[in-house]
Amino acid sequence: MEGLEIEVWQTLDYEKHRPRVVVMEFQTFGLGDSSSEIRDVFAKLPYKLVYTTCTNFIFVNTEDNDL
Repeated sequence: MEGLEIEVWQTLDYEKHRPRVVVMEFQTFGLGDSSSEIRDVFAKLPYKLVYTTCTNFIFVNTEDNDL
């Protein structure tokens, strides 16, 4: 299902699983731009936006000391 990236992310048990890299699609053909919502969610988390494509944000976990 397209456009449910935030909803899927919010089901993740962050204390158990801490992905090093997260790619979030913010622009989906036929759906609105969800970039503001995604930025708001990730602003509260230990992730840094490191790259933006025409449709995706790429975040890296800043708590990971191996980076």
